[in-house]
Amino acid sequence: MNSEERFDLITKTSNEIAYYLIVRQNVDSALEILESAFSYIDKDKVKKYDLALFNNYYGLGLKEKFLYEEALEKFNNCLINAKAISSKRIIMWGLSGRGDTYLQIGSFEKSYKDFLNALDIALELKDYFEISILYFNIGCVYLEIQRYNEAVTNFQLGAAIKKNKLHQDDKFIGLFSFDLVHILLGIAYIKKGDVRLSEINC
Repeated sequence: MNSEERFDLITKTSNEIAYYLIVRQNVDSALEILESAFSYIDKDKVKKYDLALFNNYYGLGLKEKFLYEEALEKFNNCLINAKAISSKRIIMWGLSGRGDTYLQIGSFEKSYKDFLNALDIALELKDYFEISILYFNIGCVYLEIQRYNEAVTNFQLGAAIKKNKLHQDDKFIGLFSFDLVHILLGIAYIKKGDVRLSEINC
């Protein structure tokens, strides 16, 4: 195995392990693995695909640790590399991660734009998990800017897709909770003055 093949194996393996750990909320270990792997290899020899994933996963980890400025930098790097290789799926992930980071810091217009662009790609790819998450995230933006009717509509769309498309897929268990959707729906109904429907959902 030459050095390039070794670097390729290291980056792919570290990215896969980091994703596994982030999904299971073991963020510190995920970041440690990514830092160790990418400090060892020659970054000039890393494929843009793997570099895009590295920045995406690193951004997700930083976001979970509330390091939002650093997370935005990683998501921007992810998008640069993903666009260079025209990887729609990684572009979608990068936009979604960056949009959620913008949401957390109150940049709602930027958040909405990223979520909407990611949703366009998700719909094209027929990625129903991402579609459901993105409708949910767009609903959160509308909730924050007090457009409660639109919030309810998007929460309902996300819940319907999850129920009809994802309920039999074990890998989504724990990643997108119906309980959370119904709580947010209840909040949106309360905000728009519909107490009866809020009681049904909360």
